[in-house]
Amino acid sequence: MLIDKHAQRVAAAAAEAAAAEAAANADQEEVPVSLPPTSYCHDLVQENDKDRYLLSMSVPEARREALWTLFAFNHEIAKTREVVSEQTMGLIRLQWWRDAIAQIYETGNGPEHEIVNALAVIIDKFNLSQEHFDKILYAREFDLTNLPPGNIGGFFHYADYTNTPLLRMVMQIM
Repeated sequence: MLIDKHAQRVAAAAAEAAAAEAAANADQEEVPVSLPPTSYCHDLVQENDKDRYLLSMSVPEARREALWTLFAFNHEIAKTREVVSEQTMGLIRLQWWRDAIAQIYETGNGPEHEIVNALAVIIDKFNLSQEHFDKILYAREFDLTNLPPGNIGGFFHYADYTNTPLLRMVMQIM
């Protein structure tokens, strides 16, 4: 029961914040993101994140590529634990992503990488917050410890940091 109430409060707070961000961006015209329709991000999400891919098919076509880019980024950092053999290597990988995102915000583009190139486009078009990316990257560092959350509060904190920033950016794109 406690979990249900907390989950409802977290969901309500995230929905309220996302709705406020969406309302602030409501005046954006419906112009497709200028990336190829069968992009690397599309293929990566379709293959590796089927639930989010199916979700993206329910939004206007002009917004799909932006969502695929965001979901591809999320997939790349979420899989860090599975693709590295040591915690230090995972931290280096996450730091590369943190630096790439920071470079996009500083210069308008990042290192040459298919997802980074697409992120630069959607960050500019939808004015996505760097703080959201930082929170997701911070939360993924926890994955590298191979320790489960110590209690239910730790679990909710982890879920909040790995999902809420992503959902807020999705709402900005919508």
